[in-house]
Amino acid sequence: VGEVVRQPKYSVSSSDPLYALMDIFMRHHPSVVPVLDDGKYKGLLTADDINAFFLRENRKGGRLSYLLSEDNIERVIDGVYIKRGSVPSFHAPCMVGAMEYGTYIERLDKLGEKPVLVIGYRKNHITAAMERGLPGIVLTGIDDEKSIDIDFSSYSGFVYLSAVDTAETIRRLRLSTPIADVLREESEDKHIGSDMLFDEAKRKLQE
Repeated sequence: VGEVVRQPKYSVSSSDPLYALMDIFMRHHPSVVPVLDDGKYKGLLTADDINAFFLRENRKGGRLSYLLSEDNIERVIDGVYIKRGSVPSFHAPCMVGAMEYGTYIERLDKLGEKPVLVIGYRKNHITAAMERGLPGIVLTGIDDEKSIDIDFSSYSGFVYLSAVDTAETIRRLRLSTPIADVLREESEDKHIGSDMLFDEAKRKLQE
């Protein structure tokens, strides 16, 4: 293998957002994209793996929970942090706070897992989210950060001001999921060493 292997033209790391992987497939149409962490092989991903991830997520039933990374949110969603949270990555569902306040509180309190809230400037809704310790709040439809009359200093979650509309924010929030959550665990016997025979390496990759 060492005699025929070439450095990949495109690769991703396991911490990169799913958005970055999809962008490579859409722009360059490779058959596979390797996952490399500091040059160490972690696996290979295809467009079918992305489809399988979304199908797997949709088969779970109930409200979907995503692995969210503050660094990836900033990479994928145009905008700016008003405040970073105390936990840089976590699993959480997403919730849009577009309903009337009473209904919002009722639904929020019924959730078993605290969601990341995506919402316009609705002060009472946002205050309730902070009081309930939601892990993050993504604000939409606000042109000027200075117009926000809320003190976030005691809030432990993150607050992000999105520059795109609510629907696009939700879509990109899902795509900020780290590739580690998409990549299937590969056993040691799938590692391809430089001293491995070409036919043996080919067989392992086809398994």
